[in-house]
Amino acid sequence: MEDFSKLLKEKREQAGLSIDDVCEKTRLTQKHIKALEDGNMEFFRDDLSYMRFFVKSYCEAVGMDYEDIKDLLRDSIDDYTQTISISALKDHEEMEKNIAHSEKLTKVRNTQEHAHVRTSFKQNKDKKIHKRIDFSLLSFVGAAAVVVLVVGISLWTLGQSDDKDSEVKKEQPIADKQETNEKKDSPTEEKEDKKTQDIEITKVGLSQYTVENVKAGDELDIEIYFGNASSAFSMSVNGEVLSDPAAKVYQWKETIKTKITAKENMKMTLYFGWFNQIQVKINGKIVNIDESIMNSDSACNLEFTMVEDKS
Repeated sequence: MEDFSKLLKEKREQAGLSIDDVCEKTRLTQKHIKALEDGNMEFFRDDLSYMRFFVKSYCEAVGMDYEDIKDLLRDSIDDYTQTISISALKDHEEMEKNIAHSEKLTKVRNTQEHAHVRTSFKQNKDKKIHKRIDFSLLSFVGAAAVVVLVVGISLWTLGQSDDKDSEVKKEQPIADKQETNEKKDSPTEEKEDKKTQDIEITKVGLSQYTVENVKAGDELDIEIYFGNASSAFSMSVNGEVLSDPAAKVYQWKETIKTKITAKENMKMTLYFGWFNQIQVKINGKIVNIDESIMNSDSACNLEFTMVEDKS
């Protein structure tokens, strides 16, 4: 990976961009960018299948043609995979030796335990005393106790009901008044809940949107469904990448559900490294994504600006 990673770093420096600049353009973390430039294949061990997404995003950020280094990337991945395979083969051979040794010890141990069990069984057989319990008598006593308990509870409950009849009648008007107040408050609560959820999402550009009827402090439910392909993804608010949800590669047909608290003039950016049939919902409302983006199979940023409701 050193060959093409060196080309990436040289291209970034020629473009006059810092690592932070590339992070902002790609929505990848500093750890990802440094690993790409340092040739740290071990960092991507669990994401080798998606490295082309990261590298392609990097190339777009620094103005480099991905096709120029695609073969170098493939060769680097093949070399690293072969190294992992050799290591795994050695581990497997060592494991087989350990298993064979363990089976030998187990066989000896089982022989010893079997002899001990036969001796113990013979001793216990000589000392065993049979005791029989009259289970019918125990059942009769238990049933009688349950009947007495049920009768006692019934009599006590009946007495308590008679004593509280007058109290229930006196308290009834208060209960009715409380019920009236609850009914009076209910429409207000329903109205506030409806107002919180009644947002308007307006498309103002190819990938830019405004979210209206939102107040600072309102909680927004964000749901993202990855349709036909896996994709690198990150979510940022006012330029800061969030840790929840984590910035990583999400599998196809996977769904992210998270919540954020709205702030005044807040800007939310959703970065996708590979956009194909991805669905975005805010408070249950589906975002209308442009057809040119929906099946583009390329990186994309969706930007949402919160327009505060002053009413």
